[in-house]
Parts: sequence; structure tokens; C-alpha cells
Amino acid sequence: MRPIRNFWIWVYFLGIFPLGVTLSFADEESKTFSLQECIDHALQKNPNLLSIKESLVKNKGLIVEAGAGALPQVTAGGKLQTEDKGRFGEPFGPPQNEDSWGVSLRVTQVVFAGGKQNAAIDSARFLEQSILQDIQTTVDELILGIRRSYYQALLQRDLIQVSEKSIQLLQEEVDQQRKKLDAGSATKFNVLRVEVELANAKPPLIRAKNAYQNALAELSQLMGYSLTKNLKSVPFHVGGDFLQEPPVFEVETFLERSVRHRAELKSIQHQIQSQEKRVKVHRAAMLPSFSIFGGYDWFNDFREKEIDRINEGYVAGIQGDWKIFDGFESKAKIDQTRSEIRQLQHQWEDQKSTIELQVRRGYSNFLEAQELLSSQQKNVESAEESLRLARVREQAGAGLQIDILSSQVALTQSRTNEIQAKHDLSVALSELERFTGIPMVLLDSTLPISQDPLPEAKVEIRRAEGVVRIPEKRPATPETALSEP
Repeated sequence: MRPIRNFWIWVYFLGIFPLGVTLSFADEESKTFSLQECIDHALQKNPNLLSIKESLVKNKGLIVEAGAGALPQVTAGGKLQTEDKGRFGEPFGPPQNEDSWGVSLRVTQVVFAGGKQNAAIDSARFLEQSILQDIQTTVDELILGIRRSYYQALLQRDLIQVSEKSIQLLQEEVDQQRKKLDAGSATKFNVLRVEVELANAKPPLIRAKNAYQNALAELSQLMGYSLTKNLKSVPFHVGGDFLQEPPVFEVETFLERSVRHRAELKSIQHQIQSQEKRVKVHRAAMLPSFSIFGGYDWFNDFREKEIDRINEGYVAGIQGDWKIFDGFESKAKIDQTRSEIRQLQHQWEDQKSTIELQVRRGYSNFLEAQELLSSQQKNVESAEESLRLARVREQAGAGLQIDILSSQVALTQSRTNEIQAKHDLSVALSELERFTGIPMVLLDSTLPISQDPLPEAKVEIRRAEGVVRIPEKRPATPETALSEP
């Protein structure tokens, strides 16, 4: 079997930094997964991925079936029969023995079939490559889904911390106002106002906790992780952080790279190549075929009285077949296959347009997330300083309670915006990698089909070093996409 081109797939931008953060509601016995561990688990346990990998085993049978016609065919046969003596008359006379037997061995080898066998094998091999590209697409989509769910869980985890800090600040303010009320330096209105703010800060915390559990449940489904029957919580948590420093891109080559490297386009191209070989198979059916055969026979002569008297000898020859007219069956099959090729070419163009749209949207979302994060990073520091100054002014008797409450709300909103921006940037970069065809995990296509193309070894996730640089290439077409490196 010809080796299939390797898919060197690596993730180049992401670093995992365990935080060791413990949430107030976390079960101490729960396991904590990093992003890499989530991906590793999914590559081995995701049901959808395991299902599509079985198609490789099925296609292996198609390759063996296609190649069987080019190999020698060995058959053995035998018979044992008895006949009525009166069945034979003159001039042969009745047989001396009504029982007869015979054993034969034949070896047949096709020497010419119009290239049918080779074309059928090539067609099955191209189909195998198409299936492998489909697996690659499934892997990439699975990893993108895991990243989205993982970052969603990180988002809700951090929002829980923001809500808890906000509640803590408001609780301190409630305690302080109650002390002032007891001392006669504050009114009941001041206490009620801050208590209302405290009560209003609790629903976001409740929602964040529920959203965190839902994000973990969705992540576990993608990982193929078996959940317990306890509906109140998921028995694991996520550890890590969002992307800290995004890599630098050369955006001019994004569209070209996506066309040359997306597995969806490669899969369609391999299907086209497979159908082109099927045309040759159907055309070969219109040509003559020749085969040679040889064998040896053992039998008794029914005219001999002794049944155990053996006659034997070899037989050899050449035989040929030619369907001079098959009712236009072969021509109809050729026309159908060529129509399927044209359909696949149209699908290639449509998929190419879809991918280019994905790249444009992905890059636009990436720029938006970068700008949002840049605008919010210094805003948190300003909000913290504003709250500090409001408290100082209030303690000095020059400030109002409304200033402290407004500063606390602004600080909470600034922290929320920053965390949301970090989440959006990490998701946008993950999607941009997927849309531009930057590979995410090594898929070892050099292994025999009977083995798992996804290695047991851990998937490396590492940060980018330097700028992505793609050589200049002319735009790809369905005919040239796979020929380019």
C-alpha cells in the first residue's frame, strides 16, 4: 500500500499555566483538567471520533477486494455420483460401474483486464485518503469545540470570583454602615441602600455557578467523560488560564493557506481522484480480458468396473472474454461517474468560498477581541484606584456613600469586561487557527489501517515562537490543491 501523506499537525500558540484556583463551591476530591488533558481524553474517548475511525477499517476491505482480482485464484472441486445403468444405450453400452467420482484443482491468473484491477485499487486508496482527511476534519472540529467549552468554563469560573469579590466588598460596606448607624453617624437609609446593592449582587453569582456547571457538562460530553448520576455537579473542574500574549500573524497569506491546508478541501479532491479511477474501471469493462489457467484432475472411468482405479492428468490453457455489446451499461456508468466528478468540483468551489468567509470573519473577530482586551486592561487599575479614593474621601467626610457604591459597581463591571475580553480573544484565536488550516494535533497516517491513527502519546500544546510565514503560491484549484506542498 502506498504511504499516505503525513498530516503534521501541531498547536503553536497556547501555553497552559496551572493556577491552582479553588472555588468556594468546589469538591476537594474532584479532578482538575488542563486544556491539554481535555484534548488527550477526547482523542481517545470521543464517541463520534471513534465511530468515524471505524470507516478506515471498512475501507481496508475495499482495497483488499479491489486487489483480489489481480491475484491468482485457486479453486478445488470434486464430485461423487451414481447413475442408472439403463440410462446409457448403444453404441456406448451400459457402464460397468454406476458410481463415479472426480477431484480437480485449478489455478487461474488474469493477464489482461484493460487496467481494471489497478484502477480499482487506486480508487480505493484515494477513498482511503479522503476518509483520513474526514477524520482530520473531525479531530480539528472536536478540538475547537473543546477549546470553546474549556474557555467558557474558565470564563464562568473567573466570573464567579469577580462576583464573590463584589459581594465581599459590599458585605464590608454593609458592616461598616451598620457600625456607623449604631454610632449615630449614619442613617437607616444608608444601611438599606447598601443592603439592596448586596442583594442585587447575588443573582450574578448564582447564574455564574450554574453556567459553570453547564460548561463543564458540555465539555465532558465532548471529552467522552462518563458523568456520575449526581445532577447537582460535574465531578471535575478546569485549571489554567486564558491566552496571555497572542502570536503575530502575517494576515496576507491567511486565505491562501486555508485553501491549501484545510482537510475539507483535500477530502473532496481525493474523492475526485477516486472517481476518476472509477471511470477507468468502467471503461475497462468494454475491453477484452484474458487469463491463463492450469490444474490437475483425478477421476475414475465409469466404464471400468473397479471404482478405486484412478485416472489423472494435468490441464492448462488460456481463455478470454469480451462483451462486444452490453446494452450501453458501461457507457451509462461512465457518464454517471463523470457527473459525480462535476458535482464534487462544484462542492470544492462552494467549500472554498465558505472557508474564505470563515477566515475573514475569524480574523475580524480576532482584531475586535484584541482591541477590547487592550481597552479594558488599564481600566481595571483605574477602577480599583477610583474605589480607593472614594473610600478615602468618605472617611475624610468629603465623600458620599453613592460614590463608593458607584465605584464598586464600576470595578465589578471593569473586571467582568476584562475577563470577557480574554475569553473572546482566546476563542477568536482558536477559531482563526481552525479556519486558516493551522493544524492542531498530530494524526499519524503512516500507521497500518488496523492501528489507531491517533497516537496514544500526549498531544503537545505549546506557545508560538516567531511569526507565521507562508511562501507565496498561486491560488489553488481542485486540480492543483493537492500538488502543492
